[in-house]
Amino acid sequence: MDSPIPRRSSIVRQVVARPYSAMVGAMLLLIFSSQNMHEVEISLIFGAPAKMPLILVVAGAFVCGFGVAFLVMRRKRNRATARSSTDRELE
Repeated sequence: MDSPIPRRSSIVRQVVARPYSAMVGAMLLLIFSSQNMHEVEISLIFGAPAKMPLILVVAGAFVCGFGVAFLVMRRKRNRATARSSTDRELE
């Protein structure tokens, strides 16, 4: 009978692989950001155009997109929870 507990060797591989994969990811992020340090001009809604490094524009767009996705997912989860509690009350 197979036990649901993973084998020790697979756990050790996962624990060892995580720091290495994190280091590779950090290195790729550093290379990406060092290649995108040139100045770009951003036209804002109000005021004069602003100059800033491209990596800040990319990072800002990523953070804004992540925030919107987080809020949408949270809203969907809250609606699903509200519907399931309403369904339970009706039964």
